[in-house]
Amino acid sequence: MILILTILAIEAAGLVIGNNGYFWTARQLYVSTGALRPIGPAGLWTYTPDRDIVSAATYRLSGVEAWVEYYCRFKTNKFGLIDTNYDADRHAAVDYLVLGDSFLEGQGGCPWFTRETLPPSFPVVINAGLQGASIRSTELLEEWLAPQVTVRNIALLVISNDFKRVPIPGIWTNRPGCLVEGRCEPGIDYIWTIAPDVTERRLATLSRHYPDTANQGLLAQVAMTLAYHSLSFDIARRAAAIVGARHDAPSEAEDKAFKINFEALHRLHAKFPAMKLVLVPQRDEVGFFGIENSDTARVRRFLAEQGIAYEVCSLGLGDYMPIDGHPNREGYKKLFACLERALR
Repeated sequence: MILILTILAIEAAGLVIGNNGYFWTARQLYVSTGALRPIGPAGLWTYTPDRDIVSAATYRLSGVEAWVEYYCRFKTNKFGLIDTNYDADRHAAVDYLVLGDSFLEGQGGCPWFTRETLPPSFPVVINAGLQGASIRSTELLEEWLAPQVTVRNIALLVISNDFKRVPIPGIWTNRPGCLVEGRCEPGIDYIWTIAPDVTERRLATLSRHYPDTANQGLLAQVAMTLAYHSLSFDIARRAAAIVGARHDAPSEAEDKAFKINFEALHRLHAKFPAMKLVLVPQRDEVGFFGIENSDTARVRRFLAEQGIAYEVCSLGLGDYMPIDGHPNREGYKKLFACLERALR
């Protein structure tokens, strides 16, 4: 009885505290048909230039519980990157090329570093945030842009996970042509394409009927639904992560990825000695049960050893989407304030 009452008390507290759960296996990503293009080796890509694009995600814990977590629209510039205050006919150079991943792109709370959000007095910038980016891929992107536009300085907005990734040929899909050709299939490809006339309401309906990406049975779906709503589960998961972080050595693949990305950051810093760097916590690192993960600690040690100055942009659990790992609108307002402070 004491155990039952304790669990009930914890679950009631969870309604106020929230949890750090990601549940990536329940996520379904979408992008407009024909919205991406490969531009070079090693998986380098951008969005299609001068295009209005929809980026969205749905979550389906079961066939009954499914919803649109976010549905965003943005415009791209001549480079296929999110449109900002840089205009080729008015600017001979950009003050900052800002490099980063989906946090800079604005997944979740929607693009926040755009032409519409920048005040008139803001430095001239290009938002080079692309989902799934690694430090190495941002270096490749800077090299690709260098012959096309003069960059006075760079800034990076990063999370520690960017140091665990490497550029992947095929734009993260087992069928490289589907995102370019617009024929991605639900249940087969990592990211699915949607027609421009698919509304948020229509997308919610579609997601309930698409195949379960995790191929889970009914009992597994029920368990995931309960786990998502359970603070007790989150406490147990966080405790296991802390214990695992103390005993599990990084894999050979992770060590290799860190090495590649550390070397890329070192080269970027050598090329742009005055570069700005903003380090952002991930969802599992914030909130009542949040704790800095071992990857972030590793990144901070490297930055200290190399003498690379950086700023930590602090976020709270309420600054993230309800279930997705990306910030919400309020979280992105804080990121804008951090980045603006760094650039000015």
